Amino acid sequence: MTGMLHTGGLHTQRPSRVLLMIHGHWIMSLLFASVTLMSRIHAQETNSQLQTQQSSSSVTDSSDNAATKEWHRLLETAQPASIASTADQFVGFVRGRLNVHAPSWWRDILASGYLDAGTTTFSLNKALTRAVRKWKKSGELRFNGCEQVTLTDTHMLIADKDRMIRIPRDLFNQTEERLGGWSTNHFNAIAVELTDKDVFIVCGCQWDHLGVGQELICVNLQTLERRWAAPLIDRLLSAGYTGAYSGTFTQIRANAKTVTVWGAHDESLSFQVFAVEDGDPMCQFCTSTEVP
Repeated sequence: MTGMLHTGGLHTQRPSRVLLMIHGHWIMSLLFASVTLMSRIHAQETNSQLQTQQSSSSVTDSSDNAATKEWHRLLETAQPASIASTADQFVGFVRGRLNVHAPSWWRDILASGYLDAGTTTFSLNKALTRAVRKWKKSGELRFNGCEQVTLTDTHMLIADKDRMIRIPRDLFNQTEERLGGWSTNHFNAIAVELTDKDVFIVCGCQWDHLGVGQELICVNLQTLERRWAAPLIDRLLSAGYTGAYSGTFTQIRANAKTVTVWGAHDESLSFQVFAVEDGDPMCQFCTSTEVP
């Protein structure tokens, strides 16, 4: 009898070739679908991981708002007499969310501030006074980030360890015009940050008054040409302030990807982050900025 096996009187039906082929095709289709599904899940997980890594390792377009909103959120629960715990939380937020690491002097000033009518003030702040003393002095000129800064008729000379960098005065034409002249009286204080490839400079920091500086300049150390210049935001300058001045301290910190200008004076603390490659502003924060 066709399609039957005779074994010891038992009749066992033999599967047809068609059924075997259909069964095999169904198994292969199921395996293919499973592999495809797993590949899609893996791809989604990989993309999610990449997005998480990118957001945690770089400053995003919404960083300004994120920092300002977090600062004001923390102030709502702060004690009027002291904002030390608020400062610690905010510094941790900035480090974790924006990958921006505050220098210890900046954190100390922030922690020593107090609330006055819903706003923060740092007037007569001992931590700010200590920071102002960090300026080195050469005649009437203050500076930091190197061993010596000198202004000649044609150059700005920056000395650090075994290096002497002669930067042509022409590179500071815009800064000189804004400050009103090329002298220690006009430049007042200069913040410097040296790396293997570049030197970053902020002039006109006004160490004995308000103002974190006019602009951040990046100069290539090999060619001594200006790579880019980025203006510092105006809202950090408080020309209308009439209280007692503790002074101002400005410091530049750079890594492979970003350069940050940290500023502090009696009215506010600030930081501004720029891309090392082209000076593109990546994040700007000031304690006196209102929530957008």
